[in-house]
Amino acid sequence: MAPNLACGVCTYCRIGRPNQCENFATLGIFLDGGFAEYNVAPAKALYPIAKDLPLEEAVFVESLSCVLGGTEKVRIQPGETTVIVGAGPIGLLFILVFKAAGAKVISTEVVPFRLEFAKKAGAASSTGGGTSPARISRSCFAPCCAGSRGSTTSTAARGGRPTSGLWWRRRRRWRRP
Repeated sequence: MAPNLACGVCTYCRIGRPNQCENFATLGIFLDGGFAEYNVAPAKALYPIAKDLPLEEAVFVESLSCVLGGTEKVRIQPGETTVIVGAGPIGLLFILVFKAAGAKVISTEVVPFRLEFAKKAGAASSTGGGTSPARISRSCFAPCCAGSRGSTTSTAARGGRPTSGLWWRRRRRWRRP
């Protein structure tokens, strides 16, 4: 199920930008739904699931599509260092995808048990347990955490004000004079 519903008739929908729809609605936020056991959704939001794909895996398709879309935006390159703020389900998917792209991944998280999941998913280091997200994020850009250049990208995989300025941020590479 595609949770984001565009009207299809406003100016933005007609020019091929449904993500900027003037009448946008989201199942699970503006309309009942989300991860409920049962949901009513319009036919245009539904996609068939292959019979050989277990439902336990199929539930991650929409989340993974968001992660892949974000990965395309930051264009991770092999050998880059990236910071992922948040090690919940979306953050873990980012770790897996960025690692597959050849990046060194640093994960930050304030919930201690999630740090262990980040390490198991392949994060080179995980920091945070009990520290504020803003303080963790700043420390990961420092040379002591990521090498002499710090990280080249950061991705906020959690909501909230402390990380809102980091969303899909790409830092300029340092050049020495």
